[in-house]
Amino acid sequence: MSAGPGVDRFAQAGLVPSPWEAAPGTLFGAHTHPRAKLLTCVAGSIRFVLHPGENVIELGEGDWLELPAGQAHSAVAGPAGVRCAEAFRD
Repeated sequence: MSAGPGVDRFAQAGLVPSPWEAAPGTLFGAHTHPRAKLLTCVAGSIRFVLHPGENVIELGEGDWLELPAGQAHSAVAGPAGVRCAEAFRD
């Protein structure tokens, strides 16, 4: 798991990201993905909570997050909403 600003990790990994956005305060309930998730916050902010343990990761514009396959997490979009791009890899 990693977070923070950096180079274009999608290009480095040979991945094509999918963009998405959410309105302020949008909740994403706890869930997992069968593949690793690579995500960047393009604009706004989003708070991820990793389960179990309730570890909180705050992302703002330009920050990256990589979640391993099977990592349970929930999220809430920040007060100005959020625009992200994400891709999944094996």
